[in-house]
Amino acid sequence: MTPILFCMDDSPYKLRPDLDVYDKDRNALTWKGGKPGIYHPPCTLWGNLKHFSKADKSEKFYALWSVEMINTYGGILEHPRGSKIWKYCHKGFILWINQNWFGHPYLKPTGLYIVGINKKDIPEYPALTYVTGTVQNNSKKWRSRTPEGLIDWMLSVIKLIEQMGGTTTPHMFSVQCAKSR
Repeated sequence: MTPILFCMDDSPYKLRPDLDVYDKDRNALTWKGGKPGIYHPPCTLWGNLKHFSKADKSEKFYALWSVEMINTYGGILEHPRGSKIWKYCHKGFILWINQNWFGHPYLKPTGLYIVGINKKDIPEYPALTYVTGTVQNNSKKWRSRTPEGLIDWMLSVIKLIEQMGGTTTPHMFSVQCAKSR
């Protein structure tokens, strides 16, 4: 089963029986590792408007932990394009997408940090340009939702990473954590 970490309580991932979904109640930090996964850590403390966030400062750690797990086992980190986490993502590559290409009603510029597969080997993905509004015009719950098309695409990437054997290269997580504080 593919691990999906830091999901919303009402995540569409939970409707799929073949996934190992970790939400707030299940606590992603209890996941033992061992295989490639998809990570959706909280982003509010990593964005340009972090000074408005009321999130607990410890939430910033979740994205760094996710990068460590991805660097160790392979996988995908999904975060907004403007996130500051990208400066810690050096092992794989970052794919810049807009989530409306996959069915989100708004543009939603996003980065996907991918480790365990070469960029030239990723599956094709759509590049639609029709947008009806901006993501800021909707509720946080709706803005945060991952469209089914993107879920399907990321799961196909995870399958390819698994076929390639994931990754087990050592990492420098403790140094990165110290730099981020």
